Amino acid sequence: MSIPLLFLIPTTFLALLVLWTWALIETLRREQSYWWLLFVLFLPPVAIPVYFVNFFLLNDPIGKEIERIRLLAKADRLREQIAESDILARREELYRVLIDLEKWQQAVEELGILVDRDDTSLRYQLDLGRCLLQLEKPQNAAAHLRFVVDSEPRYSQGDARLFLALALEQIGDVEGAIFELREAISYLERPRFLYELARIQMANGQEQEAQAMLRRLLESHRDDADFFAGTNRKWANAARKLLRD
Repeated sequence: MSIPLLFLIPTTFLALLVLWTWALIETLRREQSYWWLLFVLFLPPVAIPVYFVNFFLLNDPIGKEIERIRLLAKADRLREQIAESDILARREELYRVLIDLEKWQQAVEELGILVDRDDTSLRYQLDLGRCLLQLEKPQNAAAHLRFVVDSEPRYSQGDARLFLALALEQIGDVEGAIFELREAISYLERPRFLYELARIQMANGQEQEAQAMLRRLLESHRDDADFFAGTNRKWANAARKLLRD
């Protein structure tokens, strides 16, 4: 056996061992299903490249499909339970599952039943408005969202005003959309509120105001590394792109 080969075999083995250990740690850190853990544990030569490609190159399509299948099964199970006994909590759980599946029309149908039973529920009205917005029915969405804002302007940390603003923008009421976002920001400076206001301003010729709002978004928490994580990072990246463009 040649000397290079003597070094290559243990080096390769060590590299695979390191990658295997890393994949196991990542699986536990991400709190993934035990199927992933078994896959990585018992089939490392296949699992390591699949794990890397799935999570770091493709943003976990396997996990998303598994979750979609799980939610579809849960929705079917809830429908069967509702057919046997129409309990309020089951319909509430069903429409939330349908929203997670992005089945907006089906969610609207379930929410319509719930709103007929209790049209004073701000949660039902907000979620119904959001679903109608996804279905590109801004007039209908605005009616439900306006009810929430008029009842409790700060409901759900300003989400009602945010989605009302987006509905008004689609209708063509730009001034109304800007007003609602400014009101939301006056209560709570969430990154998405600042971004959406800047985006609407930019689209309607208010470039200086938009740029100031985007810088405000990016600089307000510049020294807080944890702030721009998760969803907040998405809006920070969108703000940077809008500034470049």
